[in-house]
Amino acid sequence: MANSDNVVRGGLTSKPVDIPELINLLNFDRQEIQMVRSHSAIPTEKIYQTPAREFSLSLIELRRTEAFQSGEARNVEILLCIDGHAQIREVASGKTSWNF
Repeated sequence: MANSDNVVRGGLTSKPVDIPELINLLNFDRQEIQMVRSHSAIPTEKIYQTPAREFSLSLIELRRTEAFQSGEARNVEILLCIDGHAQIREVASGKTSWNF
C-alpha cells in the first residue's frame, strides 16, 4: 500500500487496529481480475507498474553467469530470491552486503 494518512489497520501491527471499521469498508463482492501487463527496459527484468507511482514490482530472471545491477534512479528495494542463490553488493565499494 502506498503511504497514506487514511489507513485502517486490521492487525499485525503495534499501531491502533479497528476491525469493525475494516469489515465495514471491505467489499466482498466478486469482481473480474484485471491483469497487470509488464514492460521490459532490459531483457532480464519485467516491470509491473502499479497506480501508486512510488511502488512497482519487478521480476528479475538471471542465468547462473548473469548479474543484475539496479539503476541509480531507484530507491529502496526488497529482494526475494525464490530459486538459486543471490548476492547483494554495493557497486561503489564492491563490498558484499548479503549472501543468500
